[in-house]
Amino acid sequence: MKKNLVKNNLLGRRHPFSCGLIAAFALGAFVTHGFAAAYMWNFDAGDLTAAYGNGELVYFHADTEGVTGFGSTGGAIPNINGQTANYMYVPAFGPTNFGYQLWLHDSGPNGGDPDYIRQYTIIFDVYVPEPLNWLPFFNTNPWNKNDAEFYLRNNGSIGLDPGAGGNTGTGYSPGGVVAANTWHRIAFAADFEAGTVAYYVDGQQVHYKDNLTAAVRSKYSLYSNVPDNEGEDPYPSFALFNNNYPNQYKHELYVNSIAVADWTLSLEDMAGLGGANAAGILIPEPSSLALAALGLVTLLGFRRQR
Repeated sequence: MKKNLVKNNLLGRRHPFSCGLIAAFALGAFVTHGFAAAYMWNFDAGDLTAAYGNGELVYFHADTEGVTGFGSTGGAIPNINGQTANYMYVPAFGPTNFGYQLWLHDSGPNGGDPDYIRQYTIIFDVYVPEPLNWLPFFNTNPWNKNDAEFYLRNNGSIGLDPGAGGNTGTGYSPGGVVAANTWHRIAFAADFEAGTVAYYVDGQQVHYKDNLTAAVRSKYSLYSNVPDNEGEDPYPSFALFNNNYPNQYKHELYVNSIAVADWTLSLEDMAGLGGANAAGILIPEPSSLALAALGLVTLLGFRRQR
């Protein structure tokens, strides 16, 4: 096992968490940035550059770049709430080694696990052309070696079949929560330490499940020790918009923004975020009290080690 990459970036320079951090310091807590790292891509630069956060979005296979497109709304693809927005066009991939990997450089294991990220939130602002069909959002296996963990189905529901004994997926939302030819904000918020998961569409919770099995908690937790393509130090990472079925369960889409937080956003957080926004996804900072509690735990841990 290589090193835990939780970093002590106390000022949270990569994301505007200063208010929460200041409040935590006022309570005498020592806070590490690793407890509150957030990342966002909005494709304003016409490439995979992150808008904020120390993360990287990379092409899983070199040929993916040639079929990926970048553009702006206002023509065939409508504006978001009347505002021009930039997007990344993602085709329906045939080969399983196409797609993207997303690396989270400032995040490390959490949720009581020394090796995996068990508490996280992934949010997408997307436009799916008609007709709706199966579409994989993310795969916790960064090398896309198994089925994706979160899908859009052709009936407008999102999720994954729990399977026999509830050991395969986290369940489906009702049908019709996602419509074709419409900008939506779709979110997956997980706390696998507590054994819970929630899905949101445009700020509304459309699915909640608790008492998840140990197998599902393990399957959905994010790797934190996977080497990058250069064999350098590992970073938490996962795959986007593909699965391990060649030419099956894929659909094209337009992505205005992607955001990731290494904590579980609450029902209130998601309601505040609302629907798709041309500017992207501005994740709210964790509450100062939560940061203070985490900081205090960290401080006590350091004291025990001395």
